Amino acid sequence: MMWNPCQVGAGVIAGFSVGVAVLAASVFTVSALLPDELIEPKWYSACLVAVAGGTLLAALCLARPGGMGFSALWHGFGAACVVVCTAQAALFLLQEAGIVRSYGRFTAGSFDNVAGLASCLCIGLPVGLRLLRRGRRWQRVVLAACKAVSVAAIVASGSRTGLLCAALCPDHSRLQDITLNRKYPHFNRVVKFRGLMKGGHFEAANKADFSDAVECAVIKKTPRIGYDTLSVSLPGGGKYRYWRFVAQDRGKCNTAEIKLISGGAALEPVEALGAGNGLDGTKPADAFDGDELTYYISDTPANGWVGADMGKPVSVDKIAYKPRNDDNDVTAGHTYELCYFENGRQRSAGVQRAAGGSVTFRGVPSGALYVLHDLDKGTEERIFTYVDGEVRWY
Repeated sequence: MMWNPCQVGAGVIAGFSVGVAVLAASVFTVSALLPDELIEPKWYSACLVAVAGGTLLAALCLARPGGMGFSALWHGFGAACVVVCTAQAALFLLQEAGIVRSYGRFTAGSFDNVAGLASCLCIGLPVGLRLLRRGRRWQRVVLAACKAVSVAAIVASGSRTGLLCAALCPDHSRLQDITLNRKYPHFNRVVKFRGLMKGGHFEAANKADFSDAVECAVIKKTPRIGYDTLSVSLPGGGKYRYWRFVAQDRGKCNTAEIKLISGGAALEPVEALGAGNGLDGTKPADAFDGDELTYYISDTPANGWVGADMGKPVSVDKIAYKPRNDDNDVTAGHTYELCYFENGRQRSAGVQRAAGGSVTFRGVPSGALYVLHDLDKGTEERIFTYVDGEVRWY
């Protein structure tokens, strides 16, 4: 079936109208959640007019006798994306030049951060490139100019996210295996927590006041990502009822989890013990509750400790421990999905259930930008590249 020029034109207009309506609706939704002093009434009005006008115009076009082609509708929607992205890019460049004043938090086009703006513009790049290959000469010239404005804004933003999204392209001919133990970078705060356990030691005793305590393991180096494990060394391999971790001077424990292991199985304590009630509402039981996000901080400045009463003397051959952390390590039992970016979209490279402190994805396209999602818990995650077996965060 052949479409006449009027039907094609109606399809383009309808698609464009739908695109503007959808984009305006999203802006209005965000605006409605912000304090009134950050948004002038005219912004609300403009969004409402765009939503109502675009929806009405699209409905009128779609109601025309004879219908229209889906390709024309899709073409119009793509044109709307290009126009909106170009407008965002132009607005940001004018803001950077000091010609246009920023409103409230909106310092990067209608975004409050350059990463969001750059990512939006990168999504519009493949749409414009598709239209470039099909349009007439004057259309290609206009689209090329629009793309140039978008690329200029991405570069001017200095956003590593935007630059990487625009530059990196997955290589499906070169596949690689990717092993990960975190989904978010280690910032100084988390690194500091790990270092506070270094120099501490574990003790075992049969008296509740630990007057007969015997040192059984020492943390000689900064704990690694995830759980670290120490072998227990006791004279004659005796059994003891009370076990504890004694922090280094000013370490204050900062312990998330302690597991006493015998014959490969973790033993359940009867009662958690500590040097005090703990700072910031923390309790000794937080170090034995199985929740890696809770932790115990001793309220004593020196020789703080946290331990457990096992109810009876027990034999322990290993101690697994984890410092206070941000719960972004790969956790055994959690399900993870690795995605890579291609043409402005996330594509799944596979889903894996972690058996330990790391997870491996095989046959993943190389040279791409990646992100790891924990499908069970948590929202913090960060994009990264994977080069020579190492993660590089951005």
